[in-house]
Amino acid sequence: CGRPPGEAPPGGCATDFVQRFPQRLQFSPGESLRPLGGKAIHATTELRAEASSARLARRFVDATLAAWSCTDLTSVTELLTTELVTNALLHAGTSLRLHLHRHEDGVRVEVEDGSSHLPMVRSYDEEAQTGRGLVLVEALAAAWGADQTGQGKVVWFEVSA
Repeated sequence: CGRPPGEAPPGGCATDFVQRFPQRLQFSPGESLRPLGGKAIHATTELRAEASSARLARRFVDATLAAWSCTDLTSVTELLTTELVTNALLHAGTSLRLHLHRHEDGVRVEVEDGSSHLPMVRSYDEEAQTGRGLVLVEALAAAWGADQTGQGKVVWFEVSA
């Protein structure tokens, strides 16, 4: 992540994203484990309980990480975000909030939904067409977890720079 927080690269990809998609890209002070220069950088969007939300989440991650000059984290962050958003759509069936937090060590992604049921890593048959999402998250993320909230839960992961 080489550009100062909140400074969009030439071409303003975050602005382009906001104009092309119904979600909003917001940069505001927030909290993270290790704030960058005393300030955490935060981006959030809301997603509907629709199959297209996984694609929109990937685009949001791509635009946000580009605006933060963290493109080296894009592939793994997009993959893991897709897994968490898909799980939330399948199991919670509610609208979602997607939060990205930039900190000195990398990026934290949180997917907030309206279900209080916490995810579990399970074993599936090799022929199963489901059940590998959290295995990928566990293998590729620096850390991950889930926390219940008053209105549901937040499932999160961190990717190191």
